[in-house]
Amino acid sequence: MECDGENSDMVQLFWECFSEILKKESGNNDYQFNPRGWITDMACSNVEGLKRVFGPDVVGRIKLCEFHFKECRNHQS
Repeated sequence: MECDGENSDMVQLFWECFSEILKKESGNNDYQFNPRGWITDMACSNVEGLKRVFGPDVVGRIKLCEFHFKECRNHQS
């Protein structure tokens, strides 16, 4: 679901901060968090933010939440 405070910049900032914390905690400055995939809602900002941080191939690793898909569909209809 889209909301006024959620945008691609904030999603990007979250993942960049998350990666920075993992690097500090692991003690490995070369550590790159890059999971097999994500489950996310239908917000375009999530997909765009993930693409900015992890690259365009991330789109093939994103699974959308069926519940949020139906909610989005019902909201649009």
